[in-house]
Amino acid sequence: MDGLYKNFGRTWRKGFAGYPEAELQTLPRVTTETGVAVGGEVSEEIHGWHLLTMYLAQFKRGWTHTAVYLLRDRTDEAGNQQFGFYRPDHRPRPAAVYLHRLTRLLADKPGAPIRGHVAPLAYVLEPQPDTLHDLLLRRRDGTWILILWNERVHGSDEIQVRFDRAWPEVTVYDPMRSDLPAARYRNVQRLGLELDRHVRVLCIGPGPVESMNGGGNTPSS
Repeated sequence: MDGLYKNFGRTWRKGFAGYPEAELQTLPRVTTETGVAVGGEVSEEIHGWHLLTMYLAQFKRGWTHTAVYLLRDRTDEAGNQQFGFYRPDHRPRPAAVYLHRLTRLLADKPGAPIRGHVAPLAYVLEPQPDTLHDLLLRRRDGTWILILWNERVHGSDEIQVRFDRAWPEVTVYDPMRSDLPAARYRNVQRLGLELDRHVRVLCIGPGPVESMNGGGNTPSS
């Protein structure tokens, strides 16, 4: 809680000299205990959104492990309630459902072969407000997965995703709403999205088609 510098640069206790500022930025990092309690303005939906985007942000920033407090609410002491993915009676909170849906989208099929040549994916987000974040991953079968999350508690932003070529199919998921696709598009080079605080997962591929004049997108049936 005292930050990198006070823990590893010049320590808050006794002022021991540690790493110089440049090395502090590249230290391997883990989170041993983090989370937020449900209550007040933090609804179960906001609690789940917070944990989902926290995992994404820390993975993107290179944190090796992220441990969340708590899997299930404690019942053995006061003051540690309503942090959990699960309620005391083992019923899942939205946080557990959201994370389950996301990991299912990201998971490779067991034993799936690794596709050799996969066309690179280049994209631009316009506009790109400070609250907008993106993470590009790839499954073994060659499918690209572009995850977008907008750290806005209220409101939304209109975003254009522009690819450098047209892709045969883009499927959009909202793991905070459903495990079913929210939309599916064909021959996509440009895609407009209204991003509120819900995470969007774009499954793209597995291979490009020739660039189209104008580069719009065609919804599938």
